[in-house]
Amino acid sequence: MVAEAVTDAEGTPVVVHGFFQDLTALRHGEIALDEAHRAFSTQQRTLNAEHILARRLQRALLPVPEEPFQLGGVSCDVSYLPAESTIQIGGDWFTAVALPDGSVMLAVGDVAGHGVEAVATMAGLRYGAEATALSGTPPHRLLERLNQVLMNTGSATATMVLAQYRPAEGVLTWAQAGHLPVLHLHGGRAAYLERPEGRILGAGRDSVYGLCETPLRPGDRLFLFTDGLIERRGQDLDAGLADLARVAERVATEDCTTVAAVLTHALGPANPRDDTCLLCVRICP
Repeated sequence: MVAEAVTDAEGTPVVVHGFFQDLTALRHGEIALDEAHRAFSTQQRTLNAEHILARRLQRALLPVPEEPFQLGGVSCDVSYLPAESTIQIGGDWFTAVALPDGSVMLAVGDVAGHGVEAVATMAGLRYGAEATALSGTPPHRLLERLNQVLMNTGSATATMVLAQYRPAEGVLTWAQAGHLPVLHLHGGRAAYLERPEGRILGAGRDSVYGLCETPLRPGDRLFLFTDGLIERRGQDLDAGLADLARVAERVATEDCTTVAAVLTHALGPANPRDDTCLLCVRICP
């Protein structure tokens, strides 16, 4: 409220002019804005705490080797890039395990969604695949069991490619569940292996998973990866796959030990909203 008195010639007030404004609505708006700001800050702290927890769980459950490692006739190299977002923690994962019969299990997977639940599902699939493979279960039957696990829990869906390499025979046996194809580099030429039948895990109890066999030779390379490696805004998936094959032909023949990191860098910035996992496998003499 503002008021001003008007006086006569002798200084005696004769009239008062003034105005007032009702600020009730404005004040209520300020209070609501303060409450919204506090709620947002609380939510942000909660999300940040969840992010830290998920990232710690992810690092504990999915240790990424810093150098290439040898397993029964193959050399493996891994590149893992987390999403740039401060809250998006994905369920991308890999594994490479030597089996009792001398073969090697290789797998890469991607759990739908983000956060602690995605990390927990990732851990279940990863360690479940390793444990089941040790019993001698072939890749397509192993995917059937993992699919039943997700159907029973109803927790999530996931894509996955699962392979078993037998060095004594020089043969790769593999299956997939709605995942991107495996890139095979032979004689300096890159080509994607034709995918066997198989839809994503957790999509239905009647899912059927096919099995393919691919002969491999010493010096051949395999690239198993998640979609974050090739997805780019404004670019379709086929173009991303073509870019990967072209870059792989150039990079994989270079004299470098960490092909996965070099290849990831050569492809340019990854999808900032999704994790990226790349498993490079070289067949040893």
